[in-house]
Amino acid sequence: MAVELTSTAFMMVCMALVQLMTPGLAFFYGGLVKDTSVLTMMMQSFVSMGVASIVWFLVGFSLCFGETMYFVGDPRTYLGLRGLNTNEALPDQTIPGLLFAGYQGMFAVITPALMTGAFADRFRFKPYLIFIAVWLVLVYAPWCHWVWGGGWLAQWGVWDFAGGIVVHVTAGFSALASLIVVGKREVSEEEAEDHDRPHNVPFVALGTALLWFGWFGFNAGSALATSGTAVGAAVNSEIAASVALFLWLIIDWIHRGRPGLVGLCVGSIAGLATVTPAAGFIQPWGAFILGCAAATLCYACCELRKKLGFDDALDVWGVHGMGGFIGTVLLGVLADPEECADVELAPPSCVNPGTATASMEQLGKQTCAALLAAVYSVLVTLVILKARVVTSKSITYAWGSFAASCANFSYPLPFACVSPRVHSPDQRDQMQVFLPLHGMVMPTTLSLGLMSSCVPVLTSFSHCCSLHTLYYTIVCTTRIRHRSLKSFNTAPSQLLLPPI
Repeated sequence: MAVELTSTAFMMVCMALVQLMTPGLAFFYGGLVKDTSVLTMMMQSFVSMGVASIVWFLVGFSLCFGETMYFVGDPRTYLGLRGLNTNEALPDQTIPGLLFAGYQGMFAVITPALMTGAFADRFRFKPYLIFIAVWLVLVYAPWCHWVWGGGWLAQWGVWDFAGGIVVHVTAGFSALASLIVVGKREVSEEEAEDHDRPHNVPFVALGTALLWFGWFGFNAGSALATSGTAVGAAVNSEIAASVALFLWLIIDWIHRGRPGLVGLCVGSIAGLATVTPAAGFIQPWGAFILGCAAATLCYACCELRKKLGFDDALDVWGVHGMGGFIGTVLLGVLADPEECADVELAPPSCVNPGTATASMEQLGKQTCAALLAAVYSVLVTLVILKARVVTSKSITYAWGSFAASCANFSYPLPFACVSPRVHSPDQRDQMQVFLPLHGMVMPTTLSLGLMSSCVPVLTSFSHCCSLHTLYYTIVCTTRIRHRSLKSFNTAPSQLLLPPI
């Protein structure tokens, strides 16, 4: 199809705006965590630009928008972005195909980065890189294809204007699943009161400003043209975010006794996430309702999460996951009336003629799609994180639990006493190693990195060696490095190895 210059210029700006959202997310999350975690948190957001963009260039765009092959797009369709150029548009579009790929790539960049706020302080860098690459292929790409790439949900009649299902539900519920695997943060009694306190509120405000600014490209740009639909999406985004911001502030004021800038910022993000799936299908009054729903329901979900004991550090599930879920469902009742279904006969008041219209049938379809996305994201994320190539489990001592990686533990041992008995895999679930700890030098943090190539062989030291200073040994098929040592003077105790 022919390329429109005005739409092309508009979409180039929108692509830049969406790209700006990832650094904005880095500041937003970086300000919310404690000062010792800010660089790690910001790096996890920024590195997503590299990993996700590479995956997107190689096979990601094809998996999402290629010809259907089984349940996902054929990776050979646009392998390495072949077949796309700057002068021809894809079917039913008015912007260059290469620009469309670049714009959609910005969505793929920020989606896995959204999850980092949930498992803050509990994910090592190398497993994180592997996780987001695998997650993009197994979770993001299928849902992008099913909803936006002409897949079976699109054919069934499910609508998602800018990523309520594809971005927010998948990321939010995957973040929830990750908490089942990584568990809670290890917090001392001295840090218990402060470990959820933002270390830099101006960073949070700056990140919110960048995200809000970029969200106009996120939602309005999803019209893929300079049209009335883009105008409606932009205005609806502003209304929903503003309403949610103010109501969240009021709720926080009543609940905590005083208003706070952090709550105000979180409320605006909740409103933006909730309006995202419906921004280009609803009237401004619908955006006002979604803003109210975002503030009340997302706030309630954040409080419920605390009651249930999930350590979602930055409320990714409550704000993004449930925000996208609520907006997706309510689209079925807030969209334009049925008279807007016919493009030629639709009145001028219709935001997006010929697309989503309000009905009980549409409500049912949207609800089913949102529920399926939530369940799929949880289950597949659990499978990914349970794979040994991604996760690590901690070793539990009698005097406490510590987390580290086998790849981070080594020391040039002057002495090692290896038991001739090697436990079978079936015995490892309940394996116990007894250690004489009197006067022993032990690592303060220790665990097994459960990579497929790292099989620990624990050695029994009970009555085996009698050195004043004894170093605990884990033998792995990979290299072993030491992290830190600490002296202990305690009675003999036991070491429990969790299931491998």
